[in-house]
This record gives sequence, C-alpha cells and structure tokens, in this order.
Amino acid sequence: MTGERRVLYRKRGEYASFPSLCARGGGGLWLAFRRAPDHRVLRPDGAGRDDVDHLDARSHIALLALDALGAPQGEPAILPPHVAVADQDPNLLALSDGSLMLSGFAYYPLPASQAAPLVAAGALPTRLRDCDIAYFLWGAYARRSHDGVAWSAHQFFGHDADFPDIIPGARPWHGGALRGRALELADGTLLQAVYGGRGPNGRYASELWASGDRGATWRKRATIAFDAQKHEAGFCESALTQLADGSLLAFHRTTGLGGRIATSRSRDLGLHWDDALVHDVVGHPADACVLADGRLLVVYGYRAEPYGVRARLWEPRRQAFGDAAELVLVDDAPSPDVGYPWVVPLDDGGALVAFYCSDADGVRGIEAVRLASL
Repeated sequence: MTGERRVLYRKRGEYASFPSLCARGGGGLWLAFRRAPDHRVLRPDGAGRDDVDHLDARSHIALLALDALGAPQGEPAILPPHVAVADQDPNLLALSDGSLMLSGFAYYPLPASQAAPLVAAGALPTRLRDCDIAYFLWGAYARRSHDGVAWSAHQFFGHDADFPDIIPGARPWHGGALRGRALELADGTLLQAVYGGRGPNGRYASELWASGDRGATWRKRATIAFDAQKHEAGFCESALTQLADGSLLAFHRTTGLGGRIATSRSRDLGLHWDDALVHDVVGHPADACVLADGRLLVVYGYRAEPYGVRARLWEPRRQAFGDAAELVLVDDAPSPDVGYPWVVPLDDGGALVAFYCSDADGVRGIEAVRLASL
C-alpha cells in the first residue's frame, strides 16, 4: 500500500478539525470540518502550541469541494449557523436520491454569571468552573442539502428520557453528542449513532437513532452499547457500516479501557445488538468503508507516541479485527491532538483518508493520505 500525503486546509489563526468526506454530485468529494478561531495568533511570543480548546462560542462547520483525487477546489464556505448554538463535529452522508445529509451536535454558550442560577436549579453544563462561558450540550441534529450550497435548518433529535434534562423545564436531552458515519438502509431509513453519559458513574452509552423522512425527524431505535453491569467502560463516537451479509457493525471509541476500539454487531437492522467486543487495538476514534471485494478499510487516530493515524484492512468473514495487520499511515504528528480520520473509496481503486493534525508551529489543519493498491 502506498500513500501520498497532502494538506487539504490549514490557515494561521484558525483551528480546523474533525473532518468528514462524502461523494459530490458530478464527481469529486465534499469535505466538511469544524473550524474555530485559534487565539494563540494574538500572542506575540507565539507560545502555547497546545493551549487550545475544543469548545468555542464561534465554532462552525466549513464545507470545501475536492476533486476526484482529493485536491482542494477553491476556498471553504460556512454552513449557515444557528442563531443560538456553536456547531461541533460534522458527519457527511451522500444519500441515494443525490442529496446530502450533515449530522452533528451543538453547544449553547452562556456567560457563566447567567449559567450559575441555572446550575443551582439542576442544569448540567459541560463546563463552568474557572471560565467566563458555560457550555450546555444542546443535542444532536441533522441538516439536508440538494447542492451543498443551500442547507435546511438544524433538525434536532427528539427527547431521550433515558438521560437527564440539560436544563430542567427548558431543555431536555435531545439525542446527545455524536461523531461517526451515518448509514442509509435499502428502504431509505437513515441511522445515526449518538452518545451521552448514562448510569450512576456517567459512563458513555452509544444509542442508535433512526429517521424515516430523510432526516427531518428522528427517534431512538435501540441502545447499541452500554456497560450496565460494572459501569467501567464507556462507548462513544460510534461509526456505522453495513457488511455484505446485511448485518450492521458499529465501531466505538471507548473510555475506561485504555482507548481500545470496540465493535457491536446487529443482524436485524439495528433493533438489537450483540454485546460489544473490545479489541486489542487502540484508536481515537475509528471510521470504516467497505471496499468492492467486501473487505473493510478501518482507519483510526493514534494518540500514543509516535502520534498519528493508522489503518487495518480487515476481512470480517475470515478474521478477527485485531488479527488484521496494522498499517501506519502517519507517525510524525507533533502532539496527541491528532486523528478523527474519515475514509472514502476513490474512483481509481484507492482511498482518501482525511484527518486533522497540527504542523510544527501548532496550527491545526486538515490533512489527507491518498492510498493506492488496496
């Protein structure tokens, strides 16, 4: 396997992260990523390479066109923002009718002085202490577009009574957070995994939501993975794929298990799931695409030294995931703030793996490795 590496987007003063890819009508690809200011540019000494934050009231989703081989075409556009919330991780899916779906989640930023009385009344901010802005998880959403230019409003997921209200009496739990590939079934049903803290220790549970109206409304279909017994493991940032035999597979990032990847399998289109299998593979998090011969190309960030991105070509019918040979795609990232790869097959038989990574000066950007000879 050979790999050609390139920068898709990086700009001083900006923090670009969490890329997602899908096919673009007429040829080429779409790249979506989360972008926010990088305040370090204001520091005259240029210090604080790792002094950045994934929470920012000005974060938004940017969309960039790529050609058929993954080269950038022009400058990115900003998806119309919500008036009240800051967008986080985008997840693209090209639908069978030629339209696009983008799923994600959002935070509601609020001055800490205004958040304090809400917290006293039982509200649950993501962050409050030692900061001037509190962030409340506003929930998962989906958006639609027919051309990548005009987008629908944020369509937030429904209420999940298995989780506590974010703000009692004002904002119930709307699906939670998400990062991971969605899936379209043969009948047009859309599936998306979300996650949130559940149970006495607040361990992450991975939940499956479904839409029968192209993403306009969503309801919970099942719990994919939750450690209801020991409350030691968390399952989050789950990516979905469908195997050749029709079964569904979810790849989970885990907590409490040393960062190992777990998988869950469903044989009835997500209504019921087998117990999660924890593999001796460390990744943060994983994404997978099905190749023409039925193999899976699984990619994942690697946040131990040497930092970077890794992959496995897995034949699920013949071998365990951990037995597939590990391929090192990137091993020179200067910090552990790297990864969140997304992979798509290319028309030439190769694949493009996008991920975020900082350069030697600490500027986070979107890079890619184009793979051939799969």
